[in-house]
Amino acid sequence: MSKFDAITILGHAKTYKGGESIQVEKFKQLLNAENVVDVFDYFDGRYNSLASLNYALAESGESLLDEVGVEFPSFNTKNLMVLSFSQTLAALMATGLQKKHRIISKFYVHHRNERVLPLIYEKTSLLITESLLSNLRGAAYGIPESKMLYFPHHYPLAIEKIPPKKTTKKVVIGIVSRFERGKNCEYGLEVVRRIAERLPVELILMGDFERETTDPHYQNKFRQMLECYAEAPWFHWEKELLPYSQVFEAYNRFDICLQLSGAEAGSNVIVELLALGKAVVALDASTNPYLFKGGAFLVEAKPEDHPGQLFYQVPNIDALEAAVETLVREPKLRKEWGRRGKELAKARFHESMARKRVPLLFTDDPHQIQDCFEADRKQYGL
Repeated sequence: MSKFDAITILGHAKTYKGGESIQVEKFKQLLNAENVVDVFDYFDGRYNSLASLNYALAESGESLLDEVGVEFPSFNTKNLMVLSFSQTLAALMATGLQKKHRIISKFYVHHRNERVLPLIYEKTSLLITESLLSNLRGAAYGIPESKMLYFPHHYPLAIEKIPPKKTTKKVVIGIVSRFERGKNCEYGLEVVRRIAERLPVELILMGDFERETTDPHYQNKFRQMLECYAEAPWFHWEKELLPYSQVFEAYNRFDICLQLSGAEAGSNVIVELLALGKAVVALDASTNPYLFKGGAFLVEAKPEDHPGQLFYQVPNIDALEAAVETLVREPKLRKEWGRRGKELAKARFHESMARKRVPLLFTDDPHQIQDCFEADRKQYGL
């Protein structure tokens, strides 16, 4: 058994959490990991209480509890990779598992108003980031640079075998997202509605509402919006969640994709669409400029921060409409942005880039992590 086999992944293997579930699947394949455990199955109904307890202590600057009088099973591997939110790591620390396992944890803090709570991360061995912005912000809060490894989202090589989309009379615009506040799907729908009044476009909306939401008011408002558009000839809503291996063929129908999240740690969907050679419109906010500048068409975000599950920004809707309409009217420009995106994806997000970093997940040499960080800063122009 190699050291790469000696790992358990604790993440959202069953419970759908968008990018988090995709990340579990990617690391499972990348590491040939057989031991994958779902977060909520593991905590067996105790997740919220343990997460809230230790998260509150971390916010107040007090030491986290690592023994709560409840026995949790250990894993039969040395390394435990936690692919979930900081609340999950806080809950895990309350079980005391950090005393028995070397913990590799996902770490992202990508919005300027989002706090870093170093107490939650201090007992981990390594933090995986999705953007160098997280590395820079973590370092500003005192987390050693040698403890944070930027691990780029990578696209499956199967994408490169998908043939180019055939030209159709209508320009197909895609939106792929969970429906929650901060994803800004409502802005995308409104912009396409306006453009459909004067140009032949079609919108494919792929996604659905979360079963459990922290914002029922937003869900109700967005449901009403979808009901208004339900009979529009330009609107198609595809609710069914496709297996990950099938989504790329679905994305290939798009000519343009709107990914308008105003609080993004790093988007799998954008990476995959760029690799397909699609023109991607995203906000010039959060991690997007750090990851996708030059490959995605970045549009202006309003400077105000909005509180939600995460702080987020919203698009300047007039700038967004102008950008999308320009891409609809100019096929050569769409093709050019598709070419740029494909080149950027190959340079930064090819599967080989991720495979080169797998040994760094298990290294005990902090200098290797530091050297990787310095090389990344040059690669991403920071």
